[in-house]
Amino acid sequence: MPLSRRSLLTAGAVGAAGMMTAALPLRRLSAAEDRGLYLSANTGRDGGHRFSAFTADGTVVMDIAVPDRAHGCTLHPDGDTVAVFARRPGRFVVIASVAENRVLRTIDSVPGRHFYGHGTFSADGGLLYVTENAYDEEAAGIIGVYDATDGFRRIGEMNSGGIGPHDMRLMPDGRTLVVANGGIRTHPDMARVKLNLDTMDPSLTYLDASDGRVLEQARQPEALNLNSMRHLAVTPQGRVLCVQQWQGPADRTPPLVAMHERGADLSLLAAPDAVQGRMRNYCGSATVDPSGSIAAVSAPRGGLVTFWDLEAKGFLGSTDVADGCGVAPAPKGAGFVITSGAGGAWRWESGGAAALPAMPDDRRWDNHLTLRG
Repeated sequence: MPLSRRSLLTAGAVGAAGMMTAALPLRRLSAAEDRGLYLSANTGRDGGHRFSAFTADGTVVMDIAVPDRAHGCTLHPDGDTVAVFARRPGRFVVIASVAENRVLRTIDSVPGRHFYGHGTFSADGGLLYVTENAYDEEAAGIIGVYDATDGFRRIGEMNSGGIGPHDMRLMPDGRTLVVANGGIRTHPDMARVKLNLDTMDPSLTYLDASDGRVLEQARQPEALNLNSMRHLAVTPQGRVLCVQQWQGPADRTPPLVAMHERGADLSLLAAPDAVQGRMRNYCGSATVDPSGSIAAVSAPRGGLVTFWDLEAKGFLGSTDVADGCGVAPAPKGAGFVITSGAGGAWRWESGGAAALPAMPDDRRWDNHLTLRG
């Protein structure tokens, strides 16, 4: 049964205690399991970086090594090919087959560029768009364009419409890219140091996927220019959920969740003061349920996952998850699945949370979780 708004308010917290730790060998998916598969980067106890897929009960069925820590991923329309992006300021994109459990090829960034951790395929799967930093060109935000039909050869680029493009999604029309330009200038020679906080200008930017034309931009009020736009989720109706990371004084707790509809102003959504403070000015990931009416937004630094009513544009509730960051819809829209950077995964719905029983305990999950439905 789909999760209701009312039921969200009565569910309890997620805890690590009692999580089963049986790690099972890789095996072929059954037809039922294939309908709900979760993909995420992770790091093992040995420090090795991997990308894996697991079923609704936590059984790992795909597990490949990646060159370094990865961040987000995007699925090809064929449902099998996946692009796995290096964490900023990484320089690789791994192209892999879920069914074959193997790496197909690795894309390296071109000179003067690094990747930001996200990208998306075109509607027909022929192109891969990747957020990039042109760090020696006044920190220009770039969308690299790669030909998926020709060995993922880089065939061009377009301006992202801002600095620090992070997450990016293809809109339901199949023709428009929406980009979260975080506004933060960085350079790989200075690791993850933020170089322009005094001139930050984050924006939510819509681009024509065919030629890179800026179609529309949405910004927060000027007083919130230090609110870096980072991660996105898009509803079937074309509403965009954008979550932020505040770069300003720690004693301020601005809204971190925003929603946008084309042609309208950006709507900022705030939680009650106690919850807003617990979010510690940092959202890690966002997702929406299949109906597009309920969102889950993680705040891993606060050990919290929050839930939002996108119809009423309001806060619904929250649940405690130690370092919980990856969020994705549960199969058939019944709640959400949450992964933790401390290890473990849970299915959360109106009756509370349950650990995925076959999830191995030998890995820490990275920021993002993607459902292949």
